[in-house]
Amino acid sequence: MEDKFQDFKFHYSEEFQYLCMKNAFCQMLSHYGYENPILYLKTGFELKILKEDQKFSLFRQWQCNPFFEMEKIEKGYGDDFEAIFTQNCKEAPVILLADVFYLPYRSEYQKFHASHFILLFDYNEEQQKVGITDWYAPHFFQGYIDYKEFKRARASQNPADVFTTFSGKPIHNYWYRIPKEIDLISPEFNYELNVKAMFLTMIDEKENIYGGIEAFAQMKKMMEVLYETEETEGQKTMQYYHDQLFIYYRTSLFAKKYFGEVDQILGSKDAAKYQEFCKLCCEILNKLNMEMNKASVSFTAKRIDKVIAWLNELETYYYKYNPKDD
Repeated sequence: MEDKFQDFKFHYSEEFQYLCMKNAFCQMLSHYGYENPILYLKTGFELKILKEDQKFSLFRQWQCNPFFEMEKIEKGYGDDFEAIFTQNCKEAPVILLADVFYLPYRSEYQKFHASHFILLFDYNEEQQKVGITDWYAPHFFQGYIDYKEFKRARASQNPADVFTTFSGKPIHNYWYRIPKEIDLISPEFNYELNVKAMFLTMIDEKENIYGGIEAFAQMKKMMEVLYETEETEGQKTMQYYHDQLFIYYRTSLFAKKYFGEVDQILGSKDAAKYQEFCKLCCEILNKLNMEMNKASVSFTAKRIDKVIAWLNELETYYYKYNPKDD
């Protein structure tokens, strides 16, 4: 299997940048012979927030999950680390979470901690080497690394570091495996679910969870609280919000590509319209993130005004393109 896998020509799109889990799953579908594997992926461009102590956080796992039906994926973590060798590695490549601090081919090696998904395709017990694929810019690595380094990457506590979006949570030996016989939903139905998820409005006041338009309302309320916040605390909060919204911004870029392919390949109704929606959203989210980043350095009432203004503009697009309004 290792020779066949190493010789396989993977494809990479820049829209997968910072969405390494989706990329790893897409590579596996490609390896299994799926045509246009992106059409089977969940875009993750859906706004769902948790409100706690006058702050909001996004459900990153909700955005990063590659499929709507994740229950069809085999997975493990923690103490069953060796299962990826004894049960799965010989049958098919395995998708793994690792800390880039211990991956010697990465530019972050021995410098910065951050979680990242890679593919394991071989274990050479005699040489104590593991074969991995990290088909992700800018490294595009396919080869072998030392088993000891690999174990450190898999067992890392991944302490909080400069990449706050991807550090601060233990790796915990997480692994996933896509069965060859997996029965994925059709691209047409997947498209319908991606549209529905993108505009989902929800309120769960008991759990303080909000989605879609209701999420925007809550976010703006929490921004208004910052007018009375001390400067240092305000700077920290804006940096926190920037980090929370970063993946949401990246999924807007991915969704734009996804709907473009749906329009071109499937010719689905309104796909071009949703591609335009995602394009507008990613432009606004980019400006919103930059404004939050500026506010984390120079925290003023005018900065808060601009952040709220960008949220208002983003909200208008949700109203304009919502399929319920057609």
